[in-house]
Amino acid sequence: MIMDKIYRYALWVAAVANAATLLTIVLSIVVRLFGTSIPGLDAYAGYFLATTFFLALAETFHRNEHIRVSIILNALTPSKKRYLEIFATFAALFIVGYILFYAGKMVYFSFIFKDISQLPDATPLWIPQIAFVLGMGVFMMSVLERLFRLIFKKDGYE
Repeated sequence: MIMDKIYRYALWVAAVANAATLLTIVLSIVVRLFGTSIPGLDAYAGYFLATTFFLALAETFHRNEHIRVSIILNALTPSKKRYLEIFATFAALFIVGYILFYAGKMVYFSFIFKDISQLPDATPLWIPQIAFVLGMGVFMMSVLERLFRLIFKKDGYE
């Protein structure tokens, strides 16, 4: 399925960003051992870490690996459990959509106003922020797919 490929691709980009986080931190440590520093390296470690987090959301949600409190769900009958899952997934879709909308506005205004990092790296902020928007967009697609599966009984519910 095309969505599985999109989630997997986002996860691979997250893995690369995670490795880049490690490399920037190690580089920062090594450079400091020689009594110097590279301006903005800590900022880039943060940018890569945020990219890792947001781009991995969709695949982990799709695999049902997010942390869930299922005490109430386990006590319900299958039909009531399905309705509660639909309600919770619809609420998640609303929340993720809300975040995505305002994250998109944030990137747009950062681009329009040429907002840059206050740190020595002076990176245009829309560049690292775009990973947030892309990650939330793919995550929203994952939540929407789960909602359709629940509504049309494709997720193991009778």
